[in-house]
Order: sequence, then structure tokens, then C-alpha cells
Amino acid sequence: DGWFEVNPRNKKDIKGFLNIYQLQYNSTRLEKAPTDNKGVQIQGWIVVDNQPSWNCVPQALQSLAQYANDSTKLSVQIRGTVRLDSKELNTIPFLFMMGFQAAIKYSKEEARALGHYLKNGGFLLIDDGNAYQPGAFNQSVRQMLRDALGYEAVFERVSASHQLFHSFEDFSAPPSGDDMVRYDPNVRAVKEIYPFVEAIFINGRMVALVSNRGYCFAWGYWKYIPPSAGGPYDNQRQLQFGLNV
Repeated sequence: DGWFEVNPRNKKDIKGFLNIYQLQYNSTRLEKAPTDNKGVQIQGWIVVDNQPSWNCVPQALQSLAQYANDSTKLSVQIRGTVRLDSKELNTIPFLFMMGFQAAIKYSKEEARALGHYLKNGGFLLIDDGNAYQPGAFNQSVRQMLRDALGYEAVFERVSASHQLFHSFEDFSAPPSGDDMVRYDPNVRAVKEIYPFVEAIFINGRMVALVSNRGYCFAWGYWKYIPPSAGGPYDNQRQLQFGLNV
């Protein structure tokens, strides 16, 4: 659940609370840290090694919540995980989902439950840690949304005039993510850049937001990347955008 109050004279004067849950799902395998042509794990992506896909960057959501608590009068709490077949699902206002390279696995019943959740007030934020739209995680998530919502699963690029880009901090476009800041051909075969985020709207309400940008790495790992792997990286703007969401 959650509750907000915003000062109409100052959008940054916001108070209230929000409980966030992370979506726990099945995938085709545990994640593995990418390796170079000699079979050595690439240091900047070691964090994902042997992690379940749904929690590929374990500190991502906690780092975002901590930033929100430190930067505002909000109380943001991570309440745990939930599965699509859980009875709790429809009591949760904000659901976060991330993944890396493994495809997700879901049943028809789970897709149906997701559709019911989204059509009845729920919101799902999805971030592709691999920052690669043709990848298995990204493609399987999009198919799940199509199975959940049918013809209503229309992926629209979110306009810079949308409240998403101005609710707390102002942005002219989504900030850079792993798609722009970090690239290694051993991780992603092609360097693709996504200067946008996509959303599904139902009756004018945003029900799902899809990021191809790898913000989960920015939130939970960029500051801990050693200099030998090109880090650390400043992640303030990425955290600010997460706070906007």
C-alpha cells in the first residue's frame, strides 16, 4: 500500500509512504557472469554470477529505496517478494521486476493473474539489466505482457512531456544506463542505445513501464565497480529517475 501528499507550491515537498515488492519468477537458468574470449569472468558483471534472474543485482531495489528515504520525506520500504500466483498480488500497488540474460518462465495462469493485477490498479516497473531488447529476458517479458493483456499490450515510447520526467526531478529524456555507459561485446553482441522508455497504458493510466537501459546495475552496482573495470560510476541521475517513477 501507499499514500502521498505533495505540496502544490513545491513538487519536492512530498511526504507519505510506499511499500514496494519485487517480482519473484522462474527463469530458464541461473545467471552467469559473462566471460571474455579466454573464459575469464568479466569483472564489471561478476555481481550477477549464480544469481536467480529475478534478483540479478541484489542491491538494486534497496539502493533506490534508500535514496528515496534520504532525499525526501517519504518512507519507502521493501516488503519482500511476491509471485504472480500469490493471493497478495492484488493488494500491492507497486511491483518491480528485473532480469539479465535468462528468459523468464511463466504459466497461462500466471499471465492471467498479471493481466488482472494490471487492469485493476496495479503497476509494474521492468528493467532489463542486460540493456538489450533482442535478448531473451527482454523478449520473454514482452511476450508475457502480451499474453497478460492481449490487444491492450501496446508498447508506447513515453513522451518527454509526461509527468514521469517531471514528478520530482526534471529530465528531458531518460538518463543514460548500461546501454550507453558500459559496453563489452562479450556481454552484448551489439551496442544498442535506447534513449527512451516504453509504457503500456490502459484507459490513460500507465500500468507497466519497460526500461531497456540497465538501471538496476546503475542503482545497485555502479558505485562498487572497481577502477580496474572502469568504475566507479556516478549514479545520481539514475537514482533520481527511479525516484520519479
